[in-house]
Amino acid sequence: IDPLAVTMEVEMQDVSSTTMSVTTSQAKKRGAVQAFLRKIWKWIRVPIFLLILAMVCTAVRTLINYSIEILWDARLALLDLSDNHGVRYLLWILWGVVLLVISVTWTHYVTPLAAGSGIPEMKSTLSGIDLCGYLDFRTFVSKIGGLITAMASGLQMGADGPFVHIASILSNLLMKLPMFAFAENNETLRVKLLSAGCAVGIANNFGAPVGGVLFSVEVTSTYFSVSSLPINFFCAISGAMMLLVFRALLASDAQLEAQATSAGVGFDAEAFSNRHITAIFKVSYLDQGDFWELPIFMFLGVFLGVLGAFFVNLNARAVELRRKFYSYEKSLYTMPILVIVVTGLLTCPTAVGDFMSLPPKMALQDLFSGTPMDTEDPKLMKGLRGQDWNALGSPAAALVLFLITRLFLVAVSFTLP
Repeated sequence: IDPLAVTMEVEMQDVSSTTMSVTTSQAKKRGAVQAFLRKIWKWIRVPIFLLILAMVCTAVRTLINYSIEILWDARLALLDLSDNHGVRYLLWILWGVVLLVISVTWTHYVTPLAAGSGIPEMKSTLSGIDLCGYLDFRTFVSKIGGLITAMASGLQMGADGPFVHIASILSNLLMKLPMFAFAENNETLRVKLLSAGCAVGIANNFGAPVGGVLFSVEVTSTYFSVSSLPINFFCAISGAMMLLVFRALLASDAQLEAQATSAGVGFDAEAFSNRHITAIFKVSYLDQGDFWELPIFMFLGVFLGVLGAFFVNLNARAVELRRKFYSYEKSLYTMPILVIVVTGLLTCPTAVGDFMSLPPKMALQDLFSGTPMDTEDPKLMKGLRGQDWNALGSPAAALVLFLITRLFLVAVSFTLP
């Protein structure tokens, strides 16, 4: 036996043993690191999902808002083409009819599942009933196109119900990504994240995260798990904050000047400090109020409760009449065109004043504004979207007419699917 060969063989075995030991140690370290990362990902994957959902919902909501404002400004510019009252009436009504026909056609032929507010269907989905195609991308596209054109047509409706549906669709689409497949395969977690979509949908509309959470608890859920509460609140507050930041960064100089005028502060178009994060419906209190005002607010609450009950009954009667005398299966466009023509006749700026034509959001901004509605100061008027609230002699008369007209038009508009 060659001593040298034996020595070399022993050394090779030692090296092999050492290499295997090092490899095993490295594999254990890699396994420990991977296990640690998996554990970290398990902790943060839901918050990351909620942040992405809030960001995407805010971007979509901002896109919808700006699209509606562009179409609305185009409608107002169309009126400037003529000084004749009859021509202005015709242009106003024709614009509304064209956009509403586009909305009905788009929704009907892309997918009819996007019709309506979407809240009843979300209640069914959160109850465990799987509505095929209701949360698909095709429904998402149909819902956005129909919502933008319907609201820009002047139809008296809000975006809160449709956007709850849109946010829930976005939540469902995010769960289909490979990184969030854990939620798609867990039915309990899936329902919680869809509920969070409902909450961020309301928060994105009004900048009110608490309202969004309460909406997801009381309206869209027949059974609400308490463990969903922190998820919904985190998503809603993230969406509300991102919406306020988006509004501050994307606001035009005219909007910033109107906000500054309404708040009674100076405005410098070149100063970035003017881009403050402010509430969507900012209230400027002129004083702290007095104790004797409390009974007035109590009466106001009772009156509005009665008025709300009256409106619900009015809407129910309007739906009954529509079902009795009209069927969408026979004629898809007759009822929508009739409603938008009546709406155009009552809301045209030529009829009574610009304040009658204001969309719901702009009207609310004027009502919450600190600028006196009867002001005749051109500078202060920049803080109001409707600059003729004094057209009937006093803002009170204008508000009464505005309230009665809107109650009727909203009730009629809600009869449309």
